[in-house]
Parts: sequence; C-alpha cells; structure tokens
Amino acid sequence: MVLPLEDRIALHELIATYNHAVDHHEAEAYAATFTPDGALVANGEERARGTVALTEYIAKRRRTGEPRLRHWVNNILIDGEGDRARLKAYVMAFNIGPGLEAPYVMGEYEDDAVKIDGAWRFETRRMTVVAGGSLTGR
Repeated sequence: MVLPLEDRIALHELIATYNHAVDHHEAEAYAATFTPDGALVANGEERARGTVALTEYIAKRRRTGEPRLRHWVNNILIDGEGDRARLKAYVMAFNIGPGLEAPYVMGEYEDDAVKIDGAWRFETRRMTVVAGGSLTGR
C-alpha cells in the first residue's frame, strides 16, 4: 500500500525542516525532527543518538560557527506503509563563506521515518558522502 499524499507531503516537510534547522544551527528544531531515541549516522559512523546528543551536535556547530552551509536535497524517493517509511534522496551542500565555490559535499540520504502522534520523525538518518570535503575530513 502506498502512503497517502498527505503523508508524502509531511515527509517532504520533515526533510526541509531538518535542512533549515541544520543550516541555521537551530539545535532544538533539528533534534525535534528525530524520534526521542533517533540517530544520525554519517559514513557508517553514529554521530549522535537521542534528543540530548542531537541537540548538542548542532549546538556545538553553532558555537564554533562552522561550517556555514546551505543544503539542497532532491530526487526524493518515499516507500512506506502505515506509520513507517523508508526515504532515499541525494544531497548537496554549499559552504556560504565568501565567494561561491564548488559544492562542499555531495551525498545520499537513506532514512527510516516513523509517524508518532500524527507527526513524522526520523528514526535513523543515514548520510553517505560520495564526493566533497567531508569525504577527506576537510
């Protein structure tokens, strides 16, 4: 069974909310895109799990002021049924420092999302870098 249109739109909104929160270093809004025990995994390494750790992950970025990025996500695929969904998408981020350079990073998201109390949240968000600064540790 295919997810209803309103759920598909809500999942697109979840993705957009996540990216706006990370780009503007809004730690609480960022953590709120995850379930209370949700996890961020980058290149196979768990970076943060749970609301407190996810909030601190972005708060630390806000304190250091880096990196200042803007994310673009596209080619979103949604597969799901009921209150569970699997998402796939391509992501590209630009460093918004002086001048416009090549993308800072290009990657792929592969996410598990769940609907809790009528709202979609990431249970696990996996990002794999395929090219760019994060690939080399820059």
